Amino acid sequence: MKKIISIFTVFLLITGVNSTIVRASKISDTLEQQAIDMVETFVEESYNEYYDLIEFNSSISSATIEDNIAEIVVKTNFIKELKATDVYQLPYIQGMETSVKELEKAKAAESTVARFLLDEQVDMVSDYIGKEQEQNEVFRLTFDIENQDISHATLEVLGMDEFIPAEYLKPDSHNDLYEAG
Repeated sequence: MKKIISIFTVFLLITGVNSTIVRASKISDTLEQQAIDMVETFVEESYNEYYDLIEFNSSISSATIEDNIAEIVVKTNFIKELKATDVYQLPYIQGMETSVKELEKAKAAESTVARFLLDEQVDMVSDYIGKEQEQNEVFRLTFDIENQDISHATLEVLGMDEFIPAEYLKPDSHNDLYEAG
């Protein structure tokens, strides 16, 4: 009798493990679409203050599961256009303009160089006003596959050679850009 119970227990363990592996071996199409939606929503919310987003093309690059941790890599290509219709509407340029005016008002020796640098920035940035810009990014979402819920997934973006928190992709705030100028 013990032998039959042992065999039955082994059978249940093997069957249970196999069914778990089979069930968690593929990420569903629904979760893949939710990953794409999550990435596109993140990009829209991040860029909304300064850009109109004209077009998105996103696709799944890979979707894997290891030790019940799902990893979905989403490649996205989007076209954006600055909302500003004039370069002087940009907070970075506004901050530079204010700094240059303060230097000129103080008759500081650096004011000539500062004005030159501002003019250079204005010329460079004005090329982007009213022009569509294409951007490509690679995102990675990781989450516990057990709950089949990506709402609490870790979202990262590919930096120079490694994934970093996606928050680093967001443009700086208006005040930070103004101060940087």
